[in-house]
Amino acid sequence: MALPTEPDYALLLRGDVLVCGITGVSVGSTANTSETFRRDCEAPNQIATSVIKVTGKSQTVEGSGIIDVDQLPFFLGAIGYRDAYSIELYENIAPDNEGVAPAQGTLLGTLSGTYLLSASNLSVSQDADSTGSVTLLNSGGWTYTPAVAP
Repeated sequence: MALPTEPDYALLLRGDVLVCGITGVSVGSTANTSETFRRDCEAPNQIATSVIKVTGKSQTVEGSGIIDVDQLPFFLGAIGYRDAYSIELYENIAPDNEGVAPAQGTLLGTLSGTYLLSASNLSVSQDADSTGSVTLLNSGGWTYTPAVAP
């Protein structure tokens, strides 16, 4: 039986620097569209049907977890700026299936592009864990590069 390979975790990087503390990553890709309605020329009294035109594409990356206090100046200073970001997807099992996971898992592939840091949120509570999140919006194209098999 063959099972699909799924990533167990993702690392968010700004350039080559790990965004420490972000433990969950969500990537949403969208085709932006416009809708118009057309009537059949041979049956103009019939209800028009929609025609969808793709006008662009966009991608939103959301990272959640905590914001490392040492990286707080970056998060506050980078709001509204574009930079190279990448999301590395990892599998948490050893490639030889001996049950011992490597320290950083097995790289499955990397999503990368230029993104704008549009939001950085920090929530601190005396009675609960602190949390943090970031939102990145693509500013240009993006690529996905599968990892090269060892």
